[in-house]
Order: sequence, then structure tokens, then C-alpha cells
Amino acid sequence: MKLDNMSPRELQTYCYRIFFFVLAFLILVNPVYAQKSASIATYHIIENSNVLDGYIVATEKEKFLISNEAYQPNLIGIVNKQAAIEIRLNNNPDSYPVSTSGQTYVLVSLANGDINSGDYITSSPIEGVGMKATVPGPIIGVALEDASNPDENTISKVKINIQKDYNIDQYNAFGSTGSINPLFGQGFEFIKYLLGAIVLIISLLFSFLYFGRLSMKGVEALGRNPLASRRIQAGIILNVIMAISICLIGLVTAMYIIRS
Repeated sequence: MKLDNMSPRELQTYCYRIFFFVLAFLILVNPVYAQKSASIATYHIIENSNVLDGYIVATEKEKFLISNEAYQPNLIGIVNKQAAIEIRLNNNPDSYPVSTSGQTYVLVSLANGDINSGDYITSSPIEGVGMKATVPGPIIGVALEDASNPDENTISKVKINIQKDYNIDQYNAFGSTGSINPLFGQGFEFIKYLLGAIVLIISLLFSFLYFGRLSMKGVEALGRNPLASRRIQAGIILNVIMAISICLIGLVTAMYIIRS
């Protein structure tokens, strides 16, 4: 299909079809990424010869290392090779993707008992492996699913919401979230979803109203000045690309807010 042979009305319809097709694709692809790991991972150099997906990472003197003790301080994130978005600033072979927020999977031991959704997860004496937090101490996140096995030595993966905090549940007599930072309790979940929805709606409305209006003006100009068709068509296509880009940025930002 040649754009030169299209009428202004056909060109307008064609541009809108492209716009809504890409928008629908982005919305449908989002759950696929969410099934893998709804988080962003940044590559960091980890001083360890054996780094596995799902290992817990801690920091010590500005260095990243795999956790190796129970309730280890300075827990920072999870090795995540299935992140939705990866940011890599170097090609060092000793660097690995680490997620410090969002939802991902972590290796856990059942040495402290079965894990239920909502339990706090901390590091264990097993290198890189987490466990249920049963006493006050640093935590790396909150379990989003159950894990149980008759053999407490079993190592499995559990989906968690990364939440670097300090578990004070044993000192909490009022049954609140048991976390020092109450903003990450269940009551804050609604606010996160609301903010994510607002960001997504604003980006969609801005893209549709502003760039859609510019595209329509371009179509009208094409009808008035057919001799400048190539330049006008290029402008219309650029507006469509900009609208799609803003929608994509809004979608990624909303996903990050919801999953953080």
C-alpha cells in the first residue's frame, strides 16, 4: 500500500489503526512480562564464582556479594535473569542482573518452616538462599505465594515482592504490618495501583488528544496542499511514533509503580 495513493481520510484511518494496534500489543504483552518477573534489573559486579538466578544479594563496603548468613545486614536485591527490563552499562563477565524492587523469584529453604503468602523472607546460612523470617532482623521481601515440603532441606523458588526492611513482628503487639515502614503495608497497595492507573491514563490521553490532533491537522493540510504530501506524511508518521513512545513510557512507568 503506497501512502501517495491514499486519500486524506484513508491515511487518517491507516494511522489510527497502527496506533491502536501497537497500543493493544503493549497492553497484551505486559502480562507476559509479569509472569516472568515484573521488575527492572541492573547489572552489577558480584564477587562470587557461582551466581545463580534467585540468589539473594547483599552489599559490603560498596561491593556486591551473595548472602551467606542468616538475617544478613545490607540485603540489597535478588539475582534476576528473567527481569522484564534489564539495564547493562558494561560487558564485564562478572556482572549479573540484580533487581532491587518489584516482584521476582527467590531461592528459599524451608529450614524455618513452610512459607505462606505474606511471610517475611530473609537470608539464610545457605549461600544465596532465603528463608522465612521468624525473629526480628533484616528482610529482603514479602512472599506472594506458599511453599511447603515435608523435607525441610528442599530448596525451591518463591515469588516475592522485594521490600528491603527490618522485621519487628515479634515486638508488634497490635497486629500491624510488622514492618518499620508502614507505607509498604497492605493499605499502601491501593495507592500504588491508583498512581499507576493515573500515570497510564494521563499518558494515553495526552498521546491521543495532543498527537492525534496534530495528525488530524496534518491530514487536513495534506488535502489542501498535495504537493507537500511527502513532508506532511512524514510529520503524521512522526506524530504516531511519538504517541506510541509516550504510551510505552507510561505503561512501563505504571508497571514499575505498581510492582515496586
